[in-house]
Amino acid sequence: PGSFIPAPQVHSTVIKLEPRLPSPEVDFNEWDALIRIVFSRRRKTLRAQFRKISTLAMLEQNYKVWCTLAGQKPSTTPFPQLVSSVLEEEGFLRERAFAMELEDLHGLLKAFNKRGIHFASVHQGL
Repeated sequence: PGSFIPAPQVHSTVIKLEPRLPSPEVDFNEWDALIRIVFSRRRKTLRAQFRKISTLAMLEQNYKVWCTLAGQKPSTTPFPQLVSSVLEEEGFLRERAFAMELEDLHGLLKAFNKRGIHFASVHQGL
């Protein structure tokens, strides 16, 4: 106060961030990559976000590498349908990222990972 003339018309608030305890069991590289995808255009539905060719290409590449490293045979379902099926089974096909709860996003990540769909490099994960 008193350092600026005229005094700025600013209202401020102090917030305190506290970590969740216990911290969620999540691979933070995976989490970061998922969040980057779903919030890259936050007003788009998840269906639209996961239909982007660049996103599908990256996820499919990770999926194939994961299947090879895990010794599993890839699904015969076309990859875009595999991704859509996860969104549909979890009930998030028409959801928008900004309207989702943290727990919903965490559940979605787990559902994708359970199907072998990974968002970050899987080389060091196995």
